[in-house]
Amino acid sequence: MKKVLAFFAEGTEEIECLMVVDILRRAGVSVELIAVAPDKLVKGSHQITILCDKNISELTENDFSAADLLFLPGGIPGVPHLEENKSLLEALQKQFQAGKRSGRNLCRTRHFRPSGIFERATLHLLSGL
Repeated sequence: MKKVLAFFAEGTEEIECLMVVDILRRAGVSVELIAVAPDKLVKGSHQITILCDKNISELTENDFSAADLLFLPGGIPGVPHLEENKSLLEALQKQFQAGKRSGRNLCRTRHFRPSGIFERATLHLLSGL
């Protein structure tokens, strides 16, 4: 079974994260919602509090490496909070170096540009939205 870690920080756009988590779970993918905050309860950009499955501080290197995809949703100030987390940045770098996938939903690459993680990424945009 494929495994995805979806990261949720304070200020994340709720629908950009939860829509993807919902669709993947309905498709039979194992998805863990990971809080990138001090607690597992995280408030999104529209003041909706989300209870995540785990906190990023609970993850081991094995948890990161076992994931087929690391998913980063968009939202401000959620994206800057994601990029401030050293554990997440290190995991993204290792995922990238291992040739594994990292996904993002409206998560602007300029926030991660200094790390070089998405330099060779292919962007898929939906026009007319």
